[in-house]
Amino acid sequence: MRSSSSRLSFSSKEPIWNRMPDQISVSEFLSETTEDYNSPTTSSFTTRLQSCRNTVGVLEEALDQDRCSLLKVKKSVKAIYNSGQGMYTTTHTHKL
Repeated sequence: MRSSSSRLSFSSKEPIWNRMPDQISVSEFLSETTEDYNSPTTSSFTTRLQSCRNTVGVLEEALDQDRCSLLKVKKSVKAIYNSGQGMYTTTHTHKL
């Protein structure tokens, strides 16, 4: 896992795969692996391997950021729900 200081931060609304020049698409990956399997001596798969690693790394970082954001939203919603429950209980207790 990478340290937080080396994380990439993106403020653009553009999808992450459109912003990374060293990305490789799934179809390219399948084509490269098929070529490597069919003709390992002439394959260029090993030269594209770094692009595959970069793609996985970028996607992993994006997923980590999404997971972190979702946890923050979950905590916020839970806090709002709990405060509403407390308010409801207090209001109904005073009416009795």
